[in-house]
Amino acid sequence: MEFALRVKMGLLVQDGLLPGILDALRKSLAPLKADETEVLLSEVVEVVPLRLGARSSASSGHP
Repeated sequence: MEFALRVKMGLLVQDGLLPGILDALRKSLAPLKADETEVLLSEVVEVVPLRLGARSSASSGHP
């Protein structure tokens, strides 16, 4: 039986930083076969810290 190394990474970034991050991932993952890599993107609508139960200032529209 042969095992393959798998890495899962989660990032939460501002929209403006996404193109640069995707470019860095493309460059660093280029040596791998196309069917060995996946990048899943989704929009974060709101962040709620569970321990505090308070909504983040970013989700309420305040900087």
